[in-house]
Amino acid sequence: MAGFASLSIGCGRSACRRTTTACPPEGGSRCAPGDQATGLAALKNAGFTIAGTQRWGEAFVCRIEGKPTAATEACVNTPPASAYWSYRHAPNGGTWGYSQSGASGRKPAQGSFEGWSLSLNKTSSTNPAPRVTPVRP
Repeated sequence: MAGFASLSIGCGRSACRRTTTACPPEGGSRCAPGDQATGLAALKNAGFTIAGTQRWGEAFVCRIEGKPTAATEACVNTPPASAYWSYRHAPNGGTWGYSQSGASGRKPAQGSFEGWSLSLNKTSSTNPAPRVTPVRP
């Protein structure tokens, strides 16, 4: 089923364990209908509220749906590498792949899944994928 990109927002176990109110374990999924120019456009067109950093704007996604809170991360500069939103993608029925390019530099395939995962004290190789399986019912 083409014509949209599904987006899943989640958090890694370490972030949920430490602040369950800041990052609900159930996360959320939404669709961005139609062709999406970039992963950033898909995120916004699916209705997620985002905030970039003061220094880099939306070139670096710092906050999604108010997470992490301003008390936790001011979003002035790039957050530390140990506490950030990782950006992932997957085909329907596939597995989550870590995106080597930023969300504004990647065009999602129609019918694909885009995923964002927030965790603490993880690296690009240990940051967990979203908990949502990239499969349409």
